[in-house]
Amino acid sequence: MGFLKRLFAGDPRQDLERALAELDKGEARRALDYGRRAMRQATGVDKERATTVVAQAREALAAGALEKAGLAIESDYFDDAAEWLRGALEHVDDPAQRQELEQRLKAVEIRAREIEDEAYQLPELDNELATELDPDVHYQALVGMLVEDAADLYANLPQAFRGAYVDLNEGRVEQALAALDDLVAAGDDNPATRFERGRCLLLMGDGERAVADFEAVWEGLGDQPLDLSGELSVPGLWAEAMLIRGEANPVLDRLADLGDPSAGRPTLSSCFARALIAVGDLEQARSFLASAASRFGSHPEFSFLLASVLAQLGDPAAAADCLEIAIAPSCVSGQCAKPPKHLPSIRLLTALYLEAGSQDRRVMQLLKLVTEELGGHLTSEDYELLAKHHQLVGEPEAAELAATEARRLRDDPGATRPGALALPRGLGQTKRAAL
Repeated sequence: MGFLKRLFAGDPRQDLERALAELDKGEARRALDYGRRAMRQATGVDKERATTVVAQAREALAAGALEKAGLAIESDYFDDAAEWLRGALEHVDDPAQRQELEQRLKAVEIRAREIEDEAYQLPELDNELATELDPDVHYQALVGMLVEDAADLYANLPQAFRGAYVDLNEGRVEQALAALDDLVAAGDDNPATRFERGRCLLLMGDGERAVADFEAVWEGLGDQPLDLSGELSVPGLWAEAMLIRGEANPVLDRLADLGDPSAGRPTLSSCFARALIAVGDLEQARSFLASAASRFGSHPEFSFLLASVLAQLGDPAAAADCLEIAIAPSCVSGQCAKPPKHLPSIRLLTALYLEAGSQDRRVMQLLKLVTEELGGHLTSEDYELLAKHHQLVGEPEAAELAATEARRLRDDPGATRPGALALPRGLGQTKRAAL
């Protein structure tokens, strides 16, 4: 948008050099961002070079998207394949290629709908029959979400552990912790018991005890995820506990290989990135996060962290560009569908524009997205952003109302308040405007 060009005007030659460097590193998305920015401002030979870089970056992005679409099709993930094909189409201009891709996309979409229609639909339960799951059935259902080796380990554990495991997964953390403490005190040396107790302790913010439990079972349970989703692993939870303790350097040492984006472990890459930020190594964090954001496109946390680092490095233009691109798939023409909105990214983008003194309507659109996502029940951070907006547009009374509400929510975090208070004029009442 023209606003970005005016607000963040930079050196086109510097942007071009950055684009070339990112392209050499295989970071096509970053190369495209810098190349487009250079194109908007460069002239003569520099503009021609920027145009070439943009074309090369788009070609690389299209090729990458097509490769991932092919892998998704091979795995029968036709919805994912369709998303990747749409992404490839964004970077293809040749009419013949576009026609071929559109036909392929149509076939994939048809297959995705067929699979959805074939999916088994559970009948609706009569209200009189809708009861809580039997504890043993519930336990077995939870164990079914584990990888085979872990499921075997959990299969024949005592009833006390089973009850604690169900409690933990149902959010009754304190109750689960008490039962697991009793088991450990009684001499239960099954690694699953210490692992699950470590999860409880981590959820309760006791990083020190959690670290001890995870380190005690690391060798026995290994490095790999224990669940089918790939979220639960000893190194991942250990790293979270270490970061809670404020000890980032051990995380960098032990996750140097496991957390590399090439390993395909986004949870561990996230821990490694946050450890880099914690020790203040922002340049390495920037490079690492650019790679992770490219590798794990469906995980918005990486773009959010990358933008945070870019802002700290004094490049708010790149930070804003990064976030705009990250939220674009879920926020087209002001309407957000899937993937879901990542509120931290939207808030950070809003803050960047406000700090730059923006009164552009994009700020109002972003504030509206947050308001709609939260059903009007805003947080103290959201009211602080509203207060800054009102100050910038010359509405001091509304700014004071929003600031007062922010203070109230900070003092009473459990309180909520519908977001109609001190909203910018028309926010939440008008139709969505096209970007």
